[in-house]
Amino acid sequence: MSAPTIAFCGGGSGGHLSPAVAIIEQLQQQCPHVHTSVFCSDRPIDQRMLTDAAVDLQGLSWHAAVRIPRGAFPKRQMLAILELFRGRLRMLSVLRRLRPAVVVGLGAFASIPGIMAASRLRIPTVLLEANAIPGRATRILASRADRIFTGLPMAVVQQSKLGIHAEEIGVPVRAAVAAMARSNNSWPSDRRVLLIIGGSQGAARLNRLIELSFRDGFPLPAGWRILHQTGEHDVARLREFYAVRSLPADVVEYLPDLPKRLSETGLAVSRAGALSLAELVCAGVPSILIPLSTAASGHQQKNASVLTTAGAAEVVDETESMSAASVRLRSLLQELSHRDLRQRQMSEAARKLARPDAAGAIASRLLEMIKPT
Repeated sequence: MSAPTIAFCGGGSGGHLSPAVAIIEQLQQQCPHVHTSVFCSDRPIDQRMLTDAAVDLQGLSWHAAVRIPRGAFPKRQMLAILELFRGRLRMLSVLRRLRPAVVVGLGAFASIPGIMAASRLRIPTVLLEANAIPGRATRILASRADRIFTGLPMAVVQQSKLGIHAEEIGVPVRAAVAAMARSNNSWPSDRRVLLIIGGSQGAARLNRLIELSFRDGFPLPAGWRILHQTGEHDVARLREFYAVRSLPADVVEYLPDLPKRLSETGLAVSRAGALSLAELVCAGVPSILIPLSTAASGHQQKNASVLTTAGAAEVVDETESMSAASVRLRSLLQELSHRDLRQRQMSEAARKLARPDAAGAIASRLLEMIKPT
């Protein structure tokens, strides 16, 4: 049998690419001679993540194959249609040459050209849908997919919209994060970091809420410190904001050492993207979630409800006035950071939701789909 190639298509945010890296990590463990290629977007976050990942995963190659249109609506919409056709033509040429055994769609705009091309060439296709409500790309491509793997629990009515059975496996996370879910479940008393996760998208409004919540002083107990991950445009401004108020804070654009950081985190403030939630529950971190109000189909609100129903998180609704939302956020920060018992209970609830074997399970299923050549 010649060395198989599995291709991944998608990107544009860490939430779409990190699951692919987690699966590739497991593919190389289960089948060391497998080749993996990622065809991502032209956004800088894709290049940064995949460049870092390729250092550890020698069998990983990647190429920025899809341009994500920029500009104002409706110009951006027209450009998107043109780019889909151009991207499909590019991917047809690439896949004819590469001849992968399976093509995996990671969701969002950047996944569409590759899956369309793979379907045209009759290459088996798989879709990953991490969120509790399937995204537009998943709905568009579902009829072309041989299999769909989902992350967070999806309601029957949402599954029915896909027209194909979707297997719930969990959201793939990197091995170092997954290992945290298998470690000692006791809540350590020395976790004194407030981790604020702005993400690669949707950070601006979350940052504003944080600033309003901290403008009148530090609502956390003595000894706590802040680690704030945000979009590149706000790094300098937030550093100045914390420095002027003498608040113990580190502001970073990117967190390459996430497992170490999670092991120090006593409480997190985060958007409710599926990947962020999967990482938090694996680490057993209590969280205050601020679902992105502009997320397609309100999927972040639905994602957050999985954790709140289980008792693993509290929610701040950013559709309220900025003043009301910041008051609630500050109140929750004070309440949760001062109550070790509540933190412990939320941590235990979070760990019960963890699916640390998701990446390995998906890797196994992909390898099962490969036919000897």
